[in-house]
Amino acid sequence: LDFRDICRTFPPVQFAEADGLNVRYDAIAQHYGLKTNIVDITSDISVAAYFATQQYDEDTDSYHPVRDGCGRIRKTFQMMDIPGFQGMVIGVQPFYRTTRQCAYGYVCNPGDDFVKSSPAVLFKQDLKMNKIVSDVFSQKDEYNLFPAELITYAAKEVLKASSVTKKTLEEYCNISQRNYGDIVQILHNHGFAVTENPVFKLTRQQRRTLEKQIQKGYPYGKIQFTSRLMAYSPK
Repeated sequence: LDFRDICRTFPPVQFAEADGLNVRYDAIAQHYGLKTNIVDITSDISVAAYFATQQYDEDTDSYHPVRDGCGRIRKTFQMMDIPGFQGMVIGVQPFYRTTRQCAYGYVCNPGDDFVKSSPAVLFKQDLKMNKIVSDVFSQKDEYNLFPAELITYAAKEVLKASSVTKKTLEEYCNISQRNYGDIVQILHNHGFAVTENPVFKLTRQQRRTLEKQIQKGYPYGKIQFTSRLMAYSPK
């Protein structure tokens, strides 16, 4: 909830909400490192190939080509028709990662097993080929799946924070019907403080930079929206 409220202070988010965009804060949180109950799915096979052939290094916060072993790409057929499937279209968002990664989401409930509804294609990892995949996504900035963004730093501040805001804590207690004092005590027992101010705040210069990007007509990362006619055969 703190991360959501920080997102809402960003001019691109304010523009998107005013523009009628369905801003998925849970999906944004998932893509910028916060833990959620969402499994990432993509509609782009090249994006799936990237994540299937690159290994994440938590120490350096970066991806490197897998050297050897067995890889797999999981797939779903008509995923919205799978019994009990809680899929969601994430699509274009005010920040770039979800858009660049052609993101969908699988919302997990306790006990859900995505593996049971997603057969896998297995392949042999090849370092030479995996480097080619890595190079493809680093040749041009518009192909970069992890572009430099201010929201990345905001997410990192939330992740390492030892405090939560009073405002969102009260909201959480109302949603979950928990006693405010009890939750405050639990937080204190785990080394967390309750504060009035968020852990990240845009500077005046940062805000102006983001506002200028919107004024230039690039609120969604220079994406060109198109429409097309579709015909549906009668049942």
